[in-house]
Amino acid sequence: MMELDYNEIHHSRRIPGTEQSKSMEDRRFNEILTKGLHKNAEGNREAPLPFKTDDVLLPDNKGHCLRRLLSLKRRLLNDKGLKDDYLTFMKKILDNGHASQVTVDQLQTTKGKAWYLPHFHVYHPRKPDQIRVVFDYSAVYENQSLNKHLLQGPDQLNSLIGVLTRFRKEEVALTCDIEQMFHSFYVNPDDRDKK
Repeated sequence: MMELDYNEIHHSRRIPGTEQSKSMEDRRFNEILTKGLHKNAEGNREAPLPFKTDDVLLPDNKGHCLRRLLSLKRRLLNDKGLKDDYLTFMKKILDNGHASQVTVDQLQTTKGKAWYLPHFHVYHPRKPDQIRVVFDYSAVYENQSLNKHLLQGPDQLNSLIGVLTRFRKEEVALTCDIEQMFHSFYVNPDDRDKK
């Protein structure tokens, strides 16, 4: 009787009649990833950007992003500790291959097909010596943002009540923290800007 109260158990066991229907956006998201998700030559997962439509045109936010970076640069010049933390974090991303430097000749972009990501730093209150650089996909320019054009994808999370109930029943739990996990996913070359 207890198992009937937690519907994610039914979905995970695929009991007939308990399937959750998917929205059109979730179906499109799954279709895009099913066709495009693969491992690249270095063994990293590479996926296409899950755009809501195929004909996305983005405004040129290069100037806006540069203004935000100049503001960040002023803060970094005034705070040596912040500057050292920020540069260490960015160097780590470059060294791990999670980002690559762009040459001057690659800065010429196709109109409507490039979006520059501003970034900012965050310190956790309990870990004041550990910086996290956030790449701002929700940054708005001319009422547009990259997040507005990307599909969210289906909700794959189990409810906390269901997880806790199963933990009490089966007495097994696992937790882990993967360093720079989100930086380890690459964007398909077709979705990277080209001249």
